[in-house]
Amino acid sequence: NKESADLVDDNDITTYIGNIEQKFAGDWAVSALIAYTDDATPADMSGAQGFIAASGAAGPVKLEGALTYIDSDLTADEDDGYGGYLQGAFDVGAAVVTVTGGFTQNGYRADNDFGFIMIGGASSITPSLFDSGGKGIGNKGDTWFLGATAGFKVSEALSVKGILAYADITDYANVFEVSGTLSYAISDGASFDWDIGYLGVNGDDNGPLTDTDNPFGTAITFNVSY
Repeated sequence: NKESADLVDDNDITTYIGNIEQKFAGDWAVSALIAYTDDATPADMSGAQGFIAASGAAGPVKLEGALTYIDSDLTADEDDGYGGYLQGAFDVGAAVVTVTGGFTQNGYRADNDFGFIMIGGASSITPSLFDSGGKGIGNKGDTWFLGATAGFKVSEALSVKGILAYADITDYANVFEVSGTLSYAISDGASFDWDIGYLGVNGDDNGPLTDTDNPFGTAITFNVSY
């Protein structure tokens, strides 16, 4: 009958997207995107999501930030999800210091390539606590984070980066990261990166973590391009 045919055939998932980008004086730029997913499958996970982002300079400080929103029907959470960050970068002598702070709430999870080395970032040594199924910060619940990165170019071929970062996961744990990266260009199209990182994990008294090891990792990655 017609109703049975609908259950078999009407399983389309359609996403509608609107995007706008605007540049202003002083190298400032704003972009915004909104998307609506119409899910006609039995799961019926229809809903809206979007973000607004801005970047520019305030004197010697380069700024960028974003706020995001995702409908609870898309996250299976009780409440709509939110997330955001603010980042500032400035020169300190020969080093470039970048300070980043932000949050996730109500089931929102940042992409796993966002963040630092151990706390997000999709590094080869990022613990599963912050890298799971292509998602990173926010993976274990509402999270706020703050970190500083100092990068220094030793020579044309060699650069180093050090990171100190902290994150608090509500009713789960608070963690701190000490990590770094050494990058060396062997030749045109060939280089290697050495990542090393430590994550101190302190489980909340009322959370599921009562005793856990503190992840530590190091890895050397060779990169070749043609």
